[in-house]
Amino acid sequence: MFKPILSFISLLFITMASAHAAPRPNIILVMADDMGWGDPSYNSTNVVYADGTPHPDQGWIHTPIMDDMAASGLRFDRFYAASAVCSPTRASCLTGRHPSRVGIGGANSGKLGFDETPLSTILSDAGYATGHYGKWHMGTMTTLRNDANRGAVGNTADYSAPWHFDYDVCFATESKVPTYNPYSGGSPLISDFDDSNFYGTRYWRIPDTWNETSGEGDVVLPADVNDAGDGDDSKLLVDQAIPFMQDAVSNNTPFFLVLWFHTPHKPIIDPDGVSGVNSSDAAKDSIEDLDTALGRLRDQLTTLGVRSNTMFWVTSDNGPENGVNSFNETDTVRSIRSGRYRDRKGKLFDGGIIVPGILEWPDVIPSPMSTDIPVVTSDYYPTILDYLELSVPNQKPLDGISLRPIINGTATERTKPIGFKLGNDTAWMNDRYKLVDQDTGWLLFDMENIAPGEEPEQTPLATETNVASQPQEIQDIYNTMLSEYNAWISTVNTDTPYVHASQPTVSLSTPLSSVAAPFNVTATFSKEVTQLNAGEFAVINGTPSNLTGSGTNWTVTITPSAPGTVNVSLPEGSAIDTDGNINAASGTLDVTYINASAPDVVLSTPTNVVTTNFSVTALFTEIVTGLDATDFTISNGAASNLSGGPTNYTVLITPATPGTVTVSLPAGVVQDSESNGNNASNPLNITYDPPIAPTVVLTGPSTASGAYAVSLVFSENVTGLDAADLNVLNGSATNLTGTGDSYSATITPAVPGNVTVSLPAGVVTDLDDALGNAASAPLITSFIPSGSGGHTVDILPPQTAGQTVDSDGLVPGHQSNNLDKFSEPEAPFTATNLFVRGASNSERKVRAFARFDLSSISGMPVERATLSFNGFSLNSSSNNDTDIEVIALASDWSENGVPLPTYTHPVIGSPVNGGSVTTGLVSLVRDYTFDLTDMVRNWTDGTWTNYGLRIQLSNDGMNNGVGIRTEGEGTIALSVSAAPLNTESDLGPGSSDFTLRWNALPGASYSVEATDHLTNAWEVATNLSGSYTGTNSFTFEGDTALYSNRFYRVVYPAAP
Repeated sequence: MFKPILSFISLLFITMASAHAAPRPNIILVMADDMGWGDPSYNSTNVVYADGTPHPDQGWIHTPIMDDMAASGLRFDRFYAASAVCSPTRASCLTGRHPSRVGIGGANSGKLGFDETPLSTILSDAGYATGHYGKWHMGTMTTLRNDANRGAVGNTADYSAPWHFDYDVCFATESKVPTYNPYSGGSPLISDFDDSNFYGTRYWRIPDTWNETSGEGDVVLPADVNDAGDGDDSKLLVDQAIPFMQDAVSNNTPFFLVLWFHTPHKPIIDPDGVSGVNSSDAAKDSIEDLDTALGRLRDQLTTLGVRSNTMFWVTSDNGPENGVNSFNETDTVRSIRSGRYRDRKGKLFDGGIIVPGILEWPDVIPSPMSTDIPVVTSDYYPTILDYLELSVPNQKPLDGISLRPIINGTATERTKPIGFKLGNDTAWMNDRYKLVDQDTGWLLFDMENIAPGEEPEQTPLATETNVASQPQEIQDIYNTMLSEYNAWISTVNTDTPYVHASQPTVSLSTPLSSVAAPFNVTATFSKEVTQLNAGEFAVINGTPSNLTGSGTNWTVTITPSAPGTVNVSLPEGSAIDTDGNINAASGTLDVTYINASAPDVVLSTPTNVVTTNFSVTALFTEIVTGLDATDFTISNGAASNLSGGPTNYTVLITPATPGTVTVSLPAGVVQDSESNGNNASNPLNITYDPPIAPTVVLTGPSTASGAYAVSLVFSENVTGLDAADLNVLNGSATNLTGTGDSYSATITPAVPGNVTVSLPAGVVTDLDDALGNAASAPLITSFIPSGSGGHTVDILPPQTAGQTVDSDGLVPGHQSNNLDKFSEPEAPFTATNLFVRGASNSERKVRAFARFDLSSISGMPVERATLSFNGFSLNSSSNNDTDIEVIALASDWSENGVPLPTYTHPVIGSPVNGGSVTTGLVSLVRDYTFDLTDMVRNWTDGTWTNYGLRIQLSNDGMNNGVGIRTEGEGTIALSVSAAPLNTESDLGPGSSDFTLRWNALPGASYSVEATDHLTNAWEVATNLSGSYTGTNSFTFEGDTALYSNRFYRVVYPAAP
């Protein structure tokens, strides 16, 4: 295992040919993972079938950023990955060499050797800030734990990480991760890397300070990776890369940024959780998210003022993977994702190796360019060194070429063919022709002149079996290319990673064979070595630390764990010599440790989060006695059921309440064989989180004029929620979105009024315990559609009007043809002589009139109107029923200038029939009451100040004897209660506000009420409470159609 140091090829070998007049450019190498030539829309919009018919999925993925880069920079129409799989292509980018030379012949094989001089090492020595973000895939990131595809405990053969190659910073994984929430794999997040459900690939950083006991990078924790708001992995990488660029620019340092996205490699996760893993929707979304992240990176270059002088490359590592297709894909061999070039990832036909290629560099490429000259990822290395005028003495053989002539617009063809090798598959390609063998024999294709009606690599010019029968010109091309390939592959096969003939050996020694305290061990190597760390020493019954030394002599401190033998050894591969050789394993050094100090104890438990009682293990450094469960100090719990011994004990902890439970063991509670009391233990903090049904809080607006959103926030992640689960009174729920603990639904009200939304119990379950949720509290929103207004109305307290008229104030009916009359011809009538009788042989109708002054409530809507007869009796001579009818007349009656009632005066409203009243000859004094509310309401829109009532009695079957008379002094009373109200008829779209204003009482509470008709119930529009003085008001906002054509009132309480 190795600490980050400069490559063993001395950086002094790297020389600059001359000083630069212009500032050195920043360099960005962007690479997508499994993105096909036809994925960016600047390519896919031109994909057609062999007959010229447009592919139905043209432009199915929208990539405006890559489209703009291709339209403003240099677009490579024949850009090739050095291999049809990922790891080899990546090695070619950084070394300029065919990946088989580097020792990375396939995916998940080999590693970037320490004898290579990658771009990161060259540019770091040239003064560049260097950073690697995203996929690495040229070796493992650890030898201390299982990680990704190949990382494993003790696996040093494949260990090769960014910190070995002079990167200043990295935020990288060994291999693939999910494209969304990269630490969860589309499943609930597992934060414990040792958990068997952990997805398997970690992000790693170069630490600020190296841990001398490991010499490895730092694992990035899930909290630093998964974003609850947006877990897109491409966004995450750009979020990490931007500060690197900002720091470099602020330090006036050019930067080299390698940004290798994981998208769209499987597993491709749909962020919305709607489509399945690796679906068309998921692929489309992930590539569009990558494009968006690329735009943010590009915008940041503009913000920093360095975009013009940044060499910005964009490509992919190989063609699209099988099993991820466009929406209307029918031919996956010639997929739109590969531009209908033949085959896909893993194959050396063009569909597996031709990829998008863009270079944007405004200072050097000021106007759009394109080229169909073949280029390959191995060309990065020599191109960059050419522009920077850098050279590497003893440079290993390169396969790439400088693209500077192409970039400058002076090249007409490629100067060196491109060779490919992947397993047993091989290919050799120049500007026009391609020779390819997919382990079935050589095929020769013309890549420029495609026969009409055919597609690239459809019909070969010659095959291995028929070339001899082809025209001589074709035979010559075939044989020349095959000869070139054989010569090239011979150099590749002999250009293997350098290994020196001998490994450094190492011996371990210590002055004493028996110790009573930590002791030092000296490691003596046969050659000078570097990258040794304390953690490399294998120690049984002890711990290594405090490594010092250099060259051939190193010293490490060993702290014994328990009395007995301590074994120390140094495994193979712990250090490296200047030739790149790892050390051979040492022998084992045995030292006897005799305890002369107090025993230590370490408390541990399998997990730091529990849902019930849990066990704690107390591990002592030596045999102890005297331990009891009560010796443990417990916060928020109790200890019991102690078992085990003599060095390893277990105690049961019963938590008291949810929260943190702290367990520790004080010093001196046990003794070793030498009567030494123990040292105090470490404190152990455990979270007690018993199963609790998830709760949910609904939030939304208090008022709404149309459809609105309701947010549902659960106390933990849940599953199974559907819009139909919501109970909605006066509306409906649709468009449920969200995952985990946060969701949102659209509520569409039905009719104006309150809309109540709630979630019943048990419709969702949590992920930990499958417990159903508790019911939510109801969320009430006032649906007030759009309306108009724009003025203020002053409201006064309710008032009561009306008056009482005694019998003297009654006016007799006028005599007419029907001979209706009173017994006394003139008014006033006294209480004792009022008697009304109908004439015989006539329709027995008796009328009397009363006048009432209602001017004080003129124009106000009436709440209640009651007419009462007090002290009157009704009788008939034949013991028959008497009908009472009340008719309202306007009070401006006059006859010959004298205000008198007439029978022909206009009637206001409908008569109120009091019904039949059983009477007899006996004078019975009774009180009679009539509800005249509807009648009096019809007066309120008049302009009269006085109103009259005609009281009419009838008994059509009587010849005489129908009458009204008093027993004592009788009265007729009209009582009317009215409130000063207002109607607003046009609260509609585009309206302004409508305000009610009233005088407030200190400390009183009010409510504003509304009704669409005075006979209907009043509805509370709002409640206002608290201490108010002076004027109070309530405003109905514009567009509040709920309150159009309504009456309003303010309910006044008694003053407190």
